[in-house]
Amino acid sequence: MNGKISLNQCSKTMLLFAVIFTPIAYDIASIRINDLLLIFSAVFFFYQKKVFDKNFFLSISVCFFILIISIFIGQFVKGDITLSGFVFFYKYAAVFLVVGLCKEFFSDSDFLDKVIRSYFFVMIILSVWVYCYIILVTSGKISGNFRPSFPLSRDYGESDAHLYSSTLAIMYSVYLFFIRRALRHSNLTFIAVSFILFGAMLLTGSRGGLLVSSMSILFFLLLFFLRLVIHKKLSFSVLISFLLMIIFSFLLFYFFKDKIDFDLAKVIVLFDRALNFDLAQDESSNLRIEFLLLAVNDMIDGFYFFGVGPFASAKVFFDGVIAILISHGGLSLLVFSFLLVFWFIARVAISSDIPISSKVMIFFLVFIYIFSNLITEYIFVMRNMILAIVGISASVFISSRGRSRDITT
Repeated sequence: MNGKISLNQCSKTMLLFAVIFTPIAYDIASIRINDLLLIFSAVFFFYQKKVFDKNFFLSISVCFFILIISIFIGQFVKGDITLSGFVFFYKYAAVFLVVGLCKEFFSDSDFLDKVIRSYFFVMIILSVWVYCYIILVTSGKISGNFRPSFPLSRDYGESDAHLYSSTLAIMYSVYLFFIRRALRHSNLTFIAVSFILFGAMLLTGSRGGLLVSSMSILFFLLLFFLRLVIHKKLSFSVLISFLLMIIFSFLLFYFFKDKIDFDLAKVIVLFDRALNFDLAQDESSNLRIEFLLLAVNDMIDGFYFFGVGPFASAKVFFDGVIAILISHGGLSLLVFSFLLVFWFIARVAISSDIPISSKVMIFFLVFIYIFSNLITEYIFVMRNMILAIVGISASVFISSRGRSRDITT
């Protein structure tokens, strides 16, 4: 019995460390420390002879059945084998593992509290690193792309700013709607964190994260004013804190602008790129269309219903979740994936433990994560997937224990 308890604690600890160490980008043969920690968490969990419930096991089985059939079709039609295909077996399994482990462990309130605090810590570390990176690069302390990369990347010359921005955006959205209330942050703290996060997202030079976080802010304000209309109650502390933060920001810039050693012109270029939504003239948007057409050809080779599997797909990544799903598994994998999302939404919708306002926020988090994956298939990148799924899962359990009922105060 004690052995089982110890192994259970080890499994929880490994999952917690996987969240904490996710920002570290250093890898050996594409394996990062969060990959190892997630695998260890799963090993400790299954070693106790625990299993996920039947519906969960059925979902995993159907997903891999579609992939295996598609692989056979891909080898018959194309005959190509890429080593990256093996990696995607792990990536698909990892999504299910993170969801399953969160479902098993987050009912423990003490553990959930640790996850929430760690999640906020990781969000702040990732935000502050952007400012540090820009200063280090522009002052010549380190050599690399002006657009930031995750800490301890092997090559700062190759930026992953779009991934970085999207990760910050989904973390900020989780913080905005749930974690700030669970941590009982004051309005002043909330405004300060918002400024730090938005500044970091602007400095990535990526539109995707800024768009997602702006959608969250607008939706939050909509709920705020709906609350004002329905309850006729205005939180002046929010407005006062917001005004004080604007004044503080201007004063901070005025007094320290001459002491900061970085190229302001390059920072303005990042701002321009992040705020440029002229998609017709944007090279990355045109490439996404081209990649989608390649994925459609893979689906046609798989007779539409299936794909060609990850071994014979036209590209490793397609810059869009729909494209990669139809390439790997055709329409069947695409439809099945959306059915899983609808099943999750239905489970949340019928739950009597979750307030209606929190249900709306959870649905919105799911929506914006799907939306961000339409831009790039972030769910197959561990640094984003772990933080996104852990954040959404934590939001569900925070709501069910009644710690986030009034989310617009």
